[in-house]
Amino acid sequence: MIASFALLARIKAGRGAADEAAELLLEGAQVADRLGLTRLRTAVGAERISQLLARGRIREARRVARDLPEGSVRHGGIGTRIDQLRTSSLAAVHSAEGDHERAIALVQDLIVEARRWGQLRTAVEMSVQLAGIRERASRFMAAERTLAGVLDRVVARGTPQLVREGGPEVRAVLERVTARAREGASADTLPAVEQLEAVLAVADRDDAPSPADLTGREREILQMLDLGRGNQQIASAIGVTVNTVKWYLKNIYSKLGAGNRTEAVSVARRQGLLG
Repeated sequence: MIASFALLARIKAGRGAADEAAELLLEGAQVADRLGLTRLRTAVGAERISQLLARGRIREARRVARDLPEGSVRHGGIGTRIDQLRTSSLAAVHSAEGDHERAIALVQDLIVEARRWGQLRTAVEMSVQLAGIRERASRFMAAERTLAGVLDRVVARGTPQLVREGGPEVRAVLERVTARAREGASADTLPAVEQLEAVLAVADRDDAPSPADLTGREREILQMLDLGRGNQQIASAIGVTVNTVKWYLKNIYSKLGAGNRTEAVSVARRQGLLG
C-alpha cells in the first residue's frame, strides 16, 4: 500500500501531475485511517510534507508534520520506521524554516540509530538528506564530505534515485564532488568518475522513472516476481546467472521507483503492468 500510494504519488509529482499526486496521497491517508494502518499513514504524510515543501508551502507542511503518528507506541521494526519517517519529516520542515542546526541534529541522530540497527539503506537516505540540509545552511565542505561518504554505497546498491530525491541542493553537492573527481582531487573511497557521472545523470532527470521503459525481459521477470519466484528460480527459467537476475532487478526497481521486489510488484499492479 505504501508503494501504491506514497511512491506512486512521488512519481506523479515528478512528472508534473501535482494535483493527481495530492489526490492519491489523500486517498492513501483515508485508507490508512479506515484500516488503522499507522505506518501507511506516516509514509503518506511524509511524502505529502516533501511535496508541500517543494512547492514552498512550509506552514502547511508544518501542520502535517505535527499530526504524524509516533512510533513509540508500536514495538519492533514498524515502530522504529514510523519514528524515522516522522523525525526525517520534522527535520525537513525545520530546515525549510531556516532552523538548520535543529534539522542537522535530528538527522545525525537518525543516521547513528540506523547504523546501529544495520539499516544501511536508511543510513544512506538520511545521509543524503543531511548533505542537502548542510548545503542549504551554506556548509558546503561539510555537505560534500557527507555525500561523498555514501556515494560508494549508492553505486554498489544501484540506488541513484536516492540522490535525485535529495533535490536541487544535493544535486549541486554531487556536481562539485564529481568535478573534483574529474580533476583527481577526490578521496580514494569515491567511486570511479564514470560511475559518479552516471549518478549525476540520474540526478539531472526531471522526470521520475517510467514503467514504459521496461524491456521485454524485465517485464518477464516482473511477472515471475508476482508469482513469488526467487532469484535462483528466475535465473533457471530464463537461462542466466543469479547475478544477472540481480542486475535486472536493480533496473526494474529504479524504473518503478521501488526499493524492493514487494514494492515493485505493488507499483506494477497499480499501473496495470501485470495484466
